[in-house]
Amino acid sequence: MTNQIKQAQGILYRSAGQIKEAPKKARSILNNLKSNIHDKSLAEVEYLLGVSWVMESNYLKALVHLANALDGFILDDDKLKTGYLIGLCYFHLGELEKSESILHLLKDVARRHVRFWILFGDLSVRLGKSREALEYYVHANSLEPKNEEIAYKIAKVYVQEGNWSKALQLLDIALKMKPNYPLARVEKGELLRNLERFDEALHEFQTNISRLGDHTASLMGVALCKKDLGDYDEAIRIFQEILLKDPNQPMVQLNLGGCLLEIGEFEKAEKVYLEALQSKGHDSQLFSNYLMAMHYNPHHTKEEIFRAHLKWEPAHGLVPMQSPPKREEKNKIRLGFLSGGFRKHPVGWMITGALEHLDKERFECYLYNTNNKHDEITKRLYESSVEMTSVIGWSDESIAQRIRMDEIDILVELSGHAADNKLKVITRRPARIHVKWVGGLFNTSGLKSMDYLLTDAVQTPEGVDDWYTEKLVRLPDDYISYVPPDYLPDITEAPLIRNGYITLACFNNPVKINEVLLYQWSKILQCIPDSKLLLKGKSYQSQRQRNRLLDILHKMGVSKERIIIEGHSPHKDLLDRYNDVDIALDPWPYSGGLSTIEALIMGVPVISYPGPTFAGRHAASHLVHAGHPEWVANSWTDYRKKVIELSEKPNEIIRLRNQLRLDLLHSPICDVQRFSKNLGKVFEDMLKQA
Repeated sequence: MTNQIKQAQGILYRSAGQIKEAPKKARSILNNLKSNIHDKSLAEVEYLLGVSWVMESNYLKALVHLANALDGFILDDDKLKTGYLIGLCYFHLGELEKSESILHLLKDVARRHVRFWILFGDLSVRLGKSREALEYYVHANSLEPKNEEIAYKIAKVYVQEGNWSKALQLLDIALKMKPNYPLARVEKGELLRNLERFDEALHEFQTNISRLGDHTASLMGVALCKKDLGDYDEAIRIFQEILLKDPNQPMVQLNLGGCLLEIGEFEKAEKVYLEALQSKGHDSQLFSNYLMAMHYNPHHTKEEIFRAHLKWEPAHGLVPMQSPPKREEKNKIRLGFLSGGFRKHPVGWMITGALEHLDKERFECYLYNTNNKHDEITKRLYESSVEMTSVIGWSDESIAQRIRMDEIDILVELSGHAADNKLKVITRRPARIHVKWVGGLFNTSGLKSMDYLLTDAVQTPEGVDDWYTEKLVRLPDDYISYVPPDYLPDITEAPLIRNGYITLACFNNPVKINEVLLYQWSKILQCIPDSKLLLKGKSYQSQRQRNRLLDILHKMGVSKERIIIEGHSPHKDLLDRYNDVDIALDPWPYSGGLSTIEALIMGVPVISYPGPTFAGRHAASHLVHAGHPEWVANSWTDYRKKVIELSEKPNEIIRLRNQLRLDLLHSPICDVQRFSKNLGKVFEDMLKQA
């Protein structure tokens, strides 16, 4: 009997997963033994059967045998190795609490078991306990200092916490121990991309490919670097090449669609998203990206867009859940904010002042961060809150459980269908009330589990409520507040004085520029002699994108010499570039939000024609509340007329240049104390009605 057990054991362990049929061969021997042996030998057979199923990733079947083995084992070492595998099975099945429970029981006898502490670290990461994870990984490292996997996992924790310099050090250590470590090299490449060290990131991904061949994650990294460097053609080619070999790659499809969208090829982008959405188990972010893409395409109606939004929650949400019971009445209302924009990002610029000035005697703020980029805005938000928790890498259920544990009264979602969103957390109803506010706020969320949407009377005029699944709550002024950066450039004289001609401009995301809009701009340029159009944005680094725009405008009668196209600049330099602009043109159908405010604070008037959805009315709201409703057009004819008439009043442009910053700073948009007071009252009213 013992020899047969050893034979099965040898088949399993010597194969080390390299012989595909090894688990089946071992099970055949072990199943024949089960009816003829007892006691510890039977437990050993059950254990090995469990191992065989773990090797084939059939964790449910493995658990049955491992539980039997655990009942039969007496020695601590046997119980430890079995308990470890049971914890591993629960981990892979997503039953994290069960995994944590059994690992806790084994902690005292597992001090020298490296894999145990690595698993405990992995589990803690999934449960959002990054400090505990770091402690477990460090202990594993003390047991095995030259283990590159542990160094890599510690680096991942530092990435999650935003300590990128420390993460890079650990990744370099891991790669020094094992140069052919693809996961560590991909992680390093992605980290370098986040630091905008694109050439270095590209080198890391290409090193992986030179050593491993067509490594999908590395190929995708190369494509993303090419996009970052403005080579959209090459990025698209690589994404398409990956999909030719394996069409079922949701992240590749998501990024391919994003590339096509950014260079204005709306129909092609939507086709990629729709094809991806036909596959089983498609990613919810793909669906969200498709919804967002629809708002840039000038040919979609608001009816089409609304119907599409209603399909997201049935596809990706949970069965409707009950909100937590009303917690015991306390002195302070607990507000939770869930976002990836707690940084120099439109969300950060628009909420920071409001949160800083909320009544601290009445409100407590808890922030749940889905992005690891940290800067001065992150620091200010951290200081204005009770706690900021990084939930990067957490499961949706773990995030929901943390929000329930924090007893949040009102959870404010600040990503919508944009990047870093956690809308599936909202469908779990972790708070009593869920509110949609800025951040990916371009329309209704489409979620019945989202109770309210914060807006204003210009952004959502009377009569549009039926186009939202949420109850609209209109703030008395603008629906956002704004605190300017401390590096705001000085305003110089109007460029028309030194140039002798009018410079029109649009610094909005280039994806908002389409042929319908370009046609209107071409007519304006033709009516303003010698005028020039300055376009600035990240994807203009693409020669393909620049050529596309120049060719379209040329066919519309505008010479290439009248168009200035520029790529990305640091934020301060971007703001300073407004000193070369006389009039800003708001895009359509997706309007400019933060860009409108930034133009005004740099002394540049903005002309806007609202689009059909929430996304199309950002500029209208900000212009009205900044005291300039006269720049909101009611038709394309009116839009052209307003630009042309203002261009014919150089003295007015010069006067406005010295006045607009003051207009904005003295408006309700920048009166953060007034805004915070109104926001607090809205939150209090919501709770009274709950």
